[in-house]
Amino acid sequence: MQDYQYICFDLDGTLVESGEGIKDSLRSVFADYNLDLGQIGDLDKFIGPPLRQSFMKYCGFGKDEVDHVIEDYRSYYFAEGQYKMHLYEGVTELLRDLHSAGRDVILITSKLQQAAENVLDRFGIRQYFRYVAGSMPDNTMTDKTELIGSVIDRMGITDKTRMVMIGDREYDAIGAVGSGITCIGVLYGYGSYNELSEAGATYFAENVGDLRLYLQVDKNIDR
Repeated sequence: MQDYQYICFDLDGTLVESGEGIKDSLRSVFADYNLDLGQIGDLDKFIGPPLRQSFMKYCGFGKDEVDHVIEDYRSYYFAEGQYKMHLYEGVTELLRDLHSAGRDVILITSKLQQAAENVLDRFGIRQYFRYVAGSMPDNTMTDKTELIGSVIDRMGITDKTRMVMIGDREYDAIGAVGSGITCIGVLYGYGSYNELSEAGATYFAENVGDLRLYLQVDKNIDR
């Protein structure tokens, strides 16, 4: 297994279980627009991908209205939804130990960067991250390939074999493959083995303990 130096994590479904708050916010928006939840189907598919893409694909919103829909969603999310989440078991310890081992821990998420940083602050784990890359308020920088590329450029990473993307959805794997880095797909989030495998993930983690093994955390910790 490669000795990775640059460890990139997705947020929702990888570090935090945030489904309840996201789904509640979605339901509020759908009610405002009189959308039929039965026709939209499983709301898990909205967790992870860029909101703009999901609202257009699954709800039929056009380019001229989707940005307003996203604003409405964010108003619900920031008022209540963002507080309905928790860290997956073992995440704090994993991040702490990676940091102690001298690894560069990075967050790469399609969530608004400020919202993502708020989550890290709320759970007291911001100090473990060297860099946070998220989307902008104008709905740019939502694509994982673009976000990973921005991290590579900003951090001056030249050896991409020492960089890994960890996430639960196909977009994480697609972004990793498109950027020339490895992807570890986590199976405890909102994606599936088939989704991640078909998108190009190389390794798969059933839990945070598996991530510790893949990342060879314990052998490099100076306790």
